[in-house]
Amino acid sequence: MIKKLLFVFVAMLSLIIAANGFGFDESCLPSGLKTSSGEVYAGGGTLCGIIAVSDGTNTATCTVYDNATTGSGTVIGKTSATAAQGTNGYPMPVQFGSGTYLAVSGTGSPGCMIFYKIQR
Repeated sequence: MIKKLLFVFVAMLSLIIAANGFGFDESCLPSGLKTSSGEVYAGGGTLCGIIAVSDGTNTATCTVYDNATTGSGTVIGKTSATAAQGTNGYPMPVQFGSGTYLAVSGTGSPGCMIFYKIQR
């Protein structure tokens, strides 16, 4: 379990560092680990990255929509992590206008986290 948490921490740090390389500053905010679908942010901004976290047995899938209220419309990011991978993620500077809705899917205890920057 500690190995998994350490890996998630290193993955999050890597995403933040990579996002800085794309011209973002440290204002990319974490959503926190989400284990169910729901709104993350309402309003315009930039999706900086996604991390999917498997429960070690099942695949976790994270889909981010440009929609603050429901899991439909334009998909602006998607990633999955298998049990063998444990976690998977990548940075991506993607603009959104309406907000971010994170759909978490998979059996067991899947988890997802996104990083986003608020449009000012």
